[in-house]
Amino acid sequence: MKYNISSVAFGVLILSSICYSKQTLTVDDLLARYDQTQKNMQSKYIKSETIREYRDSWSEKSDWYIERSEFYTDGTRIDLTIRNWIPIRDKNDRDLPDFGHVQVVWDKDSWYEYHELEEVKASQVVISKKEDTNKGFVSIAYPGACLEGFFPGDIKTVSSIFHEATQVRLYDKKENINGVQCHVLEATTEYGRHKIWIDPEHGYNICQAEVSKEKGDLYNGKLVYRTYPNWKELGVKLPKGKIPLPTSPRIGTAFKLTNVKFQKYNDIWMPVSADYEKRTMHENGRVRRLLFSYTVNEVDLSPNFEDAQAFVPHIRNGTRAILLDEENHVLDYHWVDGRIEPDVDDSVLKSIDETLEELIEESPNENNISSPEAEQITKEHTHSIDKPEDIRSEKDMSTTKPIESETYDEWGSLLGRVTFFALGSVIVLGSIGFLVLRIKRSKKNV
Repeated sequence: MKYNISSVAFGVLILSSICYSKQTLTVDDLLARYDQTQKNMQSKYIKSETIREYRDSWSEKSDWYIERSEFYTDGTRIDLTIRNWIPIRDKNDRDLPDFGHVQVVWDKDSWYEYHELEEVKASQVVISKKEDTNKGFVSIAYPGACLEGFFPGDIKTVSSIFHEATQVRLYDKKENINGVQCHVLEATTEYGRHKIWIDPEHGYNICQAEVSKEKGDLYNGKLVYRTYPNWKELGVKLPKGKIPLPTSPRIGTAFKLTNVKFQKYNDIWMPVSADYEKRTMHENGRVRRLLFSYTVNEVDLSPNFEDAQAFVPHIRNGTRAILLDEENHVLDYHWVDGRIEPDVDDSVLKSIDETLEELIEESPNENNISSPEAEQITKEHTHSIDKPEDIRSEKDMSTTKPIESETYDEWGSLLGRVTFFALGSVIVLGSIGFLVLRIKRSKKNV
């Protein structure tokens, strides 16, 4: 009897141990470990290259593009420099032309979106004080954003979407992804259906993902369903042989992340390459696909931001600067030595300068009054002085209190009249200049 009891107890202990060892982590546990990994690499520099292929169900051939980027962040500030999508012959083509780039900077005070082209006059920078104005630009423009949890069309991270979801499904069985048994999470929210695979052997990073959005789901803050304008009426013409622009409404989008590879830096697992695809479905059956092959070429998790001059917009003098105020009104400026200055035509500035010169020439002052006139003015304002030796020099008079008289009481001293006249001229001219600028901006806005 004792033997049987001991056997049963031992069996229960073994079964309990097995069950405990097979116990899976909860949804909160998995998301917390994923968030911690992202936090560990929030300060970094990444240099990468991306090959993009564009496929369209209305065309038999593919279009190929290449993009190179440099990305700095300290967890708050952002500095992304990218060379725009450059057409290439195929995925192996590396013969790139030398031309401009795009730099996006958030320095905790302002957003700068700088498009540099070969000609300064064609370049421009858009500046905004609102933090969220262009924040979505980075998640859209940076090819490595999806490996940091910013999936196309979401703006917020996939972790935030799962944390906010009312229901999240954790699959009972793990799935083998690239030789690793991975946890599978799924949630359906206003942002669509999200499914992610979390790799426990590589820092609990996301090693695979799928997102599908239908008509009523949110894509970049707006509904997926989207109608397109009549391109011909807008005067948009494409060269012969180019695939037509979409005209049928968009009814759905899809995203898929696969083939994620990891590498360890400072004991932190980081994704260093991946393939992903974005699909757009239209009402008339047309499907447009973008396929990306992303590769990290350089990583630094402790960058010297000061030496790298990160979070500083590098803008050429003369670049057009567009300032967006709180109501997103467009105000025109131009960039000069690290700051913006009002955008005024040279002809307007010349006219103002000439007018100022004329007014200065016409204004009475010590330097343009003739000797007889000066003597008369002196006599009028010094009638109480009889002796010639009491008449002070111009230098001495400047340091003494003016002698009161009826003329002084009415208009003030000669210097006061000159100052008053000059100040009035500046105010008038400033008002004229302001009106000219307002008229010019109104014409531009129209």
